[in-house]
Amino acid sequence: MRISTAHWACVALLTMSAGVQAQDYKNDIGYDDLVKRLGSTAPTGAGVTAMQVEAPAGVDSSNLPIWSPVTGSTSSVFSGVTFNFTTSTSGRSSSPSGHALNVGQLFYGNNALAFGIGTVRLGNAIDWLTTDFLGAGTPAMPSITDARVINHSWVGTLNDAVGDAEVLRRMDWLVQRDNIINVAAVNNGSANRSLPGSAFNSIAVGATSGNHPRGSYDLSAVDAVYAAGRTRPDVVAPMATTSGAAPVVSSLAALLVETGHTGADTLSHGSTTNRADATVYNAERAETIKAAIMAGADRQTHNLSTSSQITDYRANGNATANGLDSRYGAGQVNVSTSHQIIAGGEHEAGSVLCGTAVRICAGFDYVENFGGSYGSATELNYSFTATANRNQLTASLVWNLDVDAVGSAGGATLHNLGLSLYDETTGQQVGNSVSLIDNTQNLWYSLVSGRQYRLTVSSLESEAFDGSYALAWNLSGTTTPVPLPPAIFLLLGGLVTLLPALRRRHFAQNALATRK
Repeated sequence: MRISTAHWACVALLTMSAGVQAQDYKNDIGYDDLVKRLGSTAPTGAGVTAMQVEAPAGVDSSNLPIWSPVTGSTSSVFSGVTFNFTTSTSGRSSSPSGHALNVGQLFYGNNALAFGIGTVRLGNAIDWLTTDFLGAGTPAMPSITDARVINHSWVGTLNDAVGDAEVLRRMDWLVQRDNIINVAAVNNGSANRSLPGSAFNSIAVGATSGNHPRGSYDLSAVDAVYAAGRTRPDVVAPMATTSGAAPVVSSLAALLVETGHTGADTLSHGSTTNRADATVYNAERAETIKAAIMAGADRQTHNLSTSSQITDYRANGNATANGLDSRYGAGQVNVSTSHQIIAGGEHEAGSVLCGTAVRICAGFDYVENFGGSYGSATELNYSFTATANRNQLTASLVWNLDVDAVGSAGGATLHNLGLSLYDETTGQQVGNSVSLIDNTQNLWYSLVSGRQYRLTVSSLESEAFDGSYALAWNLSGTTTPVPLPPAIFLLLGGLVTLLPALRRRHFAQNALATRK
């Protein structure tokens, strides 16, 4: 598919007053607990390179797109951050984007969770999708980058289903090949968009309010892999918009990447190398980070920064086949719990995980070869004992969509894995997650103290395959919903909605939209 330059077309624009949501959200998502637990040793995102991809918030008087959080001199809210642009200076306005500024503050700003991020790559989504990075519509592979976490606080479509499917395949390939954690906001409101939240290997983010569409976008008419019905979002955050929720999750991901990388000697049993020649340890792989974020999420909340709460998880017809809630995914992210999972380290199948004598009650396993090919296992087991204060199990199994090539001609295979829970005391299966369209399986189950249990990861396919997975688990005290008085809404402003057209011939009439 060849692409040439096309014209701009602004479809819609909505601006709001500036300002970032008050810091109370940090307490709601467990960041304050992390700092209390670790003090000055708490991770800050130091050493992690980030990337922020932004859709333009209009054009200036010279018809140049406004999309960067900074121009010329660095804003004081980003002191210590070095910026690098994937788009030349001739391709951007000298005016900063308020939307990009607010997203950046929540991702890597001085008051963000990951305030220690020192290097940020910046890209205009329109150009990032094509020649500047992802290479959609060209024979080129996606660019090589040292960024480990990429934030997308925009939604859109190329108005070309074949092109949309190619973009999703390229995004999934990038995560699979380079272990990049790709965080994508879903749209605000009920209208769904194909890009970028319907990619399998990304972390799709919504708002705790539930003000976002549910499920993946349907591209099955041109690509059977990217069909409707998959659980979207994967997690939520207590922000006023999905544009604000996504960078909070990106910031959390950076903390976990730092933790997994710096603790390589004790936390991981293996590693790989990406195209940037960076060593990626098992504790910081894309599958592991996604599993830790999902297994660490709160299925019930007690928020103070917003009146939005999760009180009826998986109730009232909202249970999904992969063990999640169609509105909230795995629930609201919890920084402290997800950190405990990574810090708990890697523990191979067959290990005794938790009980009166063993205290591996939060941790993960990364299995590089699974599925029966080359003598690999088709079933692996993890045993533990529930105790009085460790009887609420949350577990998430994550594996990548296997994309064997990039471009519209590339093949993609979704292997089917299952996650089951057995009560060894009674010999009965008490829980399972066996969706055949998702690439995560999840369990949230109250256990009986003193009983022995077993988590089982199994292949659901009749033919052998060679795949990998990450399993993350946490055992905590049983929780029950507690009614809270309405909190004051503290809105994240300055976010922009825009549908600019993609400037390429084959993607004519193509549109991208930033969050409201």
